[in-house]
Amino acid sequence: MIAIILAAGMGSRLESLTKDIPKCLLKIDNKSLLDIQINSFRKQGINEIFIVTGHCSDKIKTFPNVTKIVNKEYRNTNMVYSLMKVLPIIQQKDIIISYSDIIFERTVLKNLINDPNKNTIVVDKNWKSYWIERYGTSNYDIESLKLEDNTITEIGQTCSSDVGIDARYVGLMKFSYSTVKKMIHIWENKNNLSSNSYMTDMIQCLINNSITIFSHDIQGKWYEIDTQKDYMLAKSKYVISKEKY
Repeated sequence: MIAIILAAGMGSRLESLTKDIPKCLLKIDNKSLLDIQINSFRKQGINEIFIVTGHCSDKIKTFPNVTKIVNKEYRNTNMVYSLMKVLPIIQQKDIIISYSDIIFERTVLKNLINDPNKNTIVVDKNWKSYWIERYGTSNYDIESLKLEDNTITEIGQTCSSDVGIDARYVGLMKFSYSTVKKMIHIWENKNNLSSNSYMTDMIQCLINNSITIFSHDIQGKWYEIDTQKDYMLAKSKYVISKEKY
């Protein structure tokens, strides 16, 4: 299995904190987000790792068995474009994709790897309490995610209300190599995707092309760093329970 960390974004909502460094180099307990993620993958036996960088790419050091690929168009592109810098060179292996601005307890990754379903997205069913802690409301910065049993039927549409949102997309997922090939085919044929497409757009395209996407349900155990408040919250939670990461 191969891990792909998507780390090209500018992290503009973090303002001065990410002016001169990529978001993934923000430190928590003297370790960068990238260090924490790479360590998590290696603890689970995943040693072949790709990082797609963009903003301040030169600041990201090299790691043993980690391949850095630069998305030079990072200012005008999004997640799918970055992902397609890697997928065509994958050699018949299943993949795990992670956003670089999240941290998650090691059991989340371990259980995702061990989930018997091949195409699986980590989703948080207890997301509303986390959102209230982050924003004071569960009706801000939200998107659709609809489940039928444990399969995802809709994802990534902008919503104005949390009504009908079954869970929150985390930014951690795995796919079989056959699905990797399907992603490449969808991208090459521009099936409703563009250079500005989000990862959720690709997932929805897979669903629309009759690929079953399963949910891997969690309740908490992860943090996303989009704002300075997020950063402070993640640091405090990590320090309290860092033995779980």
